[in-house]
Parts: sequence; C-alpha cells; structure tokens
Amino acid sequence: MGGILGWTPRDIAAATLPEILLAVRGWQRSMGVDPDRPQPASHTPMTRARYEDLKREYCT
Repeated sequence: MGGILGWTPRDIAAATLPEILLAVRGWQRSMGVDPDRPQPASHTPMTRARYEDLKREYCT
C-alpha cells in the first residue's frame, strides 16, 4: 500500500492507522473513486450462466 501512496516502508511504519486511512481516501479521490459512496469498489459477481457462456465462447 505504501508504494501506491509514494511512501517508504519507514513512512508507513511511523504513520498511525488514521493517517494511513486518510491518505488512502485521498488517493482514491485522486483516482476518481468516491470513498464516501457505499461500497465504492463493488461490482456484480459473475453468474454461473455467464461463466458457462464465456467458457463456450473462448475455450472450445
């Protein structure tokens, strides 16, 4: 995680959890993700039917 933020291992070790969480939230905002939105990184899981369709299309 520190690499994404541009922090060194020493920076991560010296930071408190709230400081790290605030930095991650700032990074999310800079990448266009709204961290205040419920489940910002959620997606719809693949269904069994979609998996079978993909297998037929690409694995035959």
